Amino acid sequence: MKKLTLFIMAFAFALTGFSQSVERSLVSSGGGSYQAGDYQADVSVGEPVIASFVNGSYILTQGYQQNILIVTDVEVLAELEFEMFPNPSSDYIQLTCPDVTNQSLKLEVYNLQGQLVCLKEISESNSQIDVSQWKDGTYMLRISMDEKVIQTSKIIKQ
Repeated sequence: MKKLTLFIMAFAFALTGFSQSVERSLVSSGGGSYQAGDYQADVSVGEPVIASFVNGSYILTQGYQQNILIVTDVEVLAELEFEMFPNPSSDYIQLTCPDVTNQSLKLEVYNLQGQLVCLKEISESNSQIDVSQWKDGTYMLRISMDEKVIQTSKIIKQ
């Protein structure tokens, strides 16, 4: 009985002697941790953001933390609406833009290796893109006006 009691005490001592507690902490080369009451905020340098929530003048960034958040505004260059059909296609793609009159647009199509496969000027509301000689795959269509990109789309050749 003594041996059993001694064994249980030794085992219990061994468990408590090597136990550890895990506290929430931030390990980073820059940043810090701030606490006010029950709330804690950790900041670090150089990790990507995965979501941001905005409520009035308050912004909450969730996920990985950032030291600098750069917001890029997308400028709407032209209010032109394009329709492209059929997509996917094996012969041709019809491109329509009713507002293209009196404007000269440049149409470029690139393959996924970045090689230019089609270049043409658009000055009419209806035009066709001949895709019959292209290899099957995905292509990127870019329409620009005055060297500014106003539309990008994906073309699938079957």
